[in-house]
Amino acid sequence: MIQLVKQKKIKRKKIGKIASKTRNSKRLKKTEIYKIFKKQYLSFLGPLVILLCIVFGITIILEKTVLDSTNYIKNIERSQESLTTYDNPYLQDEVVKTLSGKNIYKLNYFGYKTILSPLKKKYPIIDKLRVIKIAPNRAAIHLDYIQPDILFQLQKRLFGSRKGKILEVFSGSTIAKDIFTVHLPLYASGVQNINGIFYDISQEKLLKDLYQIHDGFPQAERIVYMPGSQTSVVFVYKKKVFINHAHDIQQQIKTFYALDKYYTGFVNNYSIDLGSLEDGEVIVK
Repeated sequence: MIQLVKQKKIKRKKIGKIASKTRNSKRLKKTEIYKIFKKQYLSFLGPLVILLCIVFGITIILEKTVLDSTNYIKNIERSQESLTTYDNPYLQDEVVKTLSGKNIYKLNYFGYKTILSPLKKKYPIIDKLRVIKIAPNRAAIHLDYIQPDILFQLQKRLFGSRKGKILEVFSGSTIAKDIFTVHLPLYASGVQNINGIFYDISQEKLLKDLYQIHDGFPQAERIVYMPGSQTSVVFVYKKKVFINHAHDIQQQIKTFYALDKYYTGFVNNYSIDLGSLEDGEVIVK
């Protein structure tokens, strides 16, 4: 009897141990499942939070920039410095017209290439454009310019040439300061523009020739270019000296100084044509 009781107790202990192991096993499984779920949840939640923060940040930026109606240009102030440098009302009006309705932040972020390209084609003296927001829907514009390669003076009017493109330089513009200036004849005073001045000679060649003439006659009162004839007239020593751009410039200059040195009637001559005849032949009056 005693032995039977002991056996029952042993069985109960075994059953208890098995039950305990089963419960512990279930707890471990639940813990492992929880850990796995927690790990997967956190690994998913982290990137989600980051993504939401990025989306929120982009939304805020867009609302403050591209989507902000106050960033669209309605009123434009022109830089006084730009106007002083080159006061061209036609250019200024075109820039204002081009920028009206544009978003300032889009311009500053994506650049001004799409706006500047057509403007530079028409006005090659434009270098850079800056647009600054100064108030809601109001911007200030500043234009930087490149000086013309040469200036042509037609009585009181000035025309600048940049890469062969002619632009009128209006009174008071500082862009004309210290630029090599060549005069045009009085018979051209009735023209509205001088766009055809490079019809028979390129700007590059004309500019090269004129600099040689300028250096060859440092005492010249003025140099007058005669469009259509490939001729320049130098007013020097109370004489009119005709230079032909179709012939060697340096040789014509040498011929002039040879006449000055060896020709006895040089002092009394008022007109010397150095290039209309064959090389080495001149017309004196």
